[in-house]
Amino acid sequence: MGNEERVNKEIDAAVQRLPISTAQREAVKQVAINCVEIETGHVQLQTNINQQFEQLLRELGTKLSTEDRDET
Repeated sequence: MGNEERVNKEIDAAVQRLPISTAQREAVKQVAINCVEIETGHVQLQTNINQQFEQLLRELGTKLSTEDRDET
């Protein structure tokens, strides 16, 4: 079972446990799915930012190391 299917099953099960009318269940389920999508997007964006930051640090380290060697 893929992550998306597992998440949908968990959301379905949680919505079934809520004491709300059947008409509202689909709305609650959609809100939950949207929240998961937003959180997933945020995590992916944060990962990209962290990777870019690490790359910049590596480039800076290389540049400083090269400059130190050139000065000696």
